[in-house]
Amino acid sequence: MTWCEYPGWAVGSEVLQNYGCRMATGVGLTLQLVAISVSLGFLLAIGLAVARLYGPRWAQVLINGYTTFFRGTPLLCQLFLVYYGLGQFRLFWTDLGLWWFFREPFYCALLTFVINTAAYQAEILRGAIQSIPRGQFEGALALGLHRWSSLRHVILPQAMILALRPLGNELIVMIKSSALASLVTLYDLMGATRLGRDRPACLGPAGAEADAAHGPALRAGRAVAVRPAASAPSHPGRWPPACARIARSVRVARHRGSRDHRRSRPSSRPARGRVRW
Repeated sequence: MTWCEYPGWAVGSEVLQNYGCRMATGVGLTLQLVAISVSLGFLLAIGLAVARLYGPRWAQVLINGYTTFFRGTPLLCQLFLVYYGLGQFRLFWTDLGLWWFFREPFYCALLTFVINTAAYQAEILRGAIQSIPRGQFEGALALGLHRWSSLRHVILPQAMILALRPLGNELIVMIKSSALASLVTLYDLMGATRLGRDRPACLGPAGAEADAAHGPALRAGRAVAVRPAASAPSHPGRWPPACARIARSVRVARHRGSRDHRRSRPSSRPARGRVRW
């Protein structure tokens, strides 16, 4: 028994025991995706916030449109546009040598999360910089500091203190939003949890391999009755609750189907009120 199977064995959950290792791998993938996207988004947000405040007019207009678009549209739509939309131009990306990037769902999800969180963090940093009194900037210039040196050594350190709590909220939001990565075939924490939910524990310890034929039917919403494995130790002589619910739904569907079939058959008895000649 590995360390990732022990929690399921301790609480008596066969689903957690069979898919504990898959869920642990999903937790690692989720943390990796969030850490990289938030870090890269923060570096991009610093440049965007500074250019939004002190850049030329055309840069301010472009950055304003960028932040408005990515903060005003759902993250799921952005993820689908990157993964399914940009992935349609395979020949174009192959000519540029970038097909290796857009063919992988991890990189597409990472790109989407980076550009999305960069827009939010840019607005957070912009507000933090604008909240610093103007006298701080003027005092740094009076001491002989350059404009960018004043921004780097005087303004930004104070702005980071004010932006710390909103940036923490953004990190929490990104952790929650990372569940959308499971919709582009990534088995993060959400994807591994859905896998364990859709494939019940009646498939035995080798659930990930034994239910290969039944997984698509379960995900499609069709009830499939699977007999309990002989090695299931915690439910001797009866089916586990998940399999019992599936079997019950199958029996109800069969009963309704047979009843509808009897109703649809033509009757050989004569109709009431008529004489059969």
